[in-house]
Amino acid sequence: MWASENGLPPSYILRKPLWWLGVAPLSEMVEIPPGRFTMGCKPGRDDVEGGTCERDSTIFFQLGEVREVTLDKPFALGKYEVTFLQYDYYVWDQKRRGRGRRWSIPSTQAWGARTGR
Repeated sequence: MWASENGLPPSYILRKPLWWLGVAPLSEMVEIPPGRFTMGCKPGRDDVEGGTCERDSTIFFQLGEVREVTLDKPFALGKYEVTFLQYDYYVWDQKRRGRGRRWSIPSTQAWGARTGR
């Protein structure tokens, strides 16, 4: 069975037929209102879990300089991270293709680490 060969639970076989019926794994969204906020790491406010806002070449990303940002319009943002199932549904629903006739595949080095391959 292709699901077990690809490390997926057997219930994954039923996903596409459910999508055809309109059952979709949608994200919970929250509205971000318009307004101003401080973007970046502010010393004293954002020093958490033993970290500081100082630049450090050993961390994966830098939060950048603190600056004021203004949002002119409200927008919706997912309350939680996108799951693999939600992304699979998105790709299926959009019927998008990559270059030529190949399917578009997300490019991430973490994919192998997550799947153990």
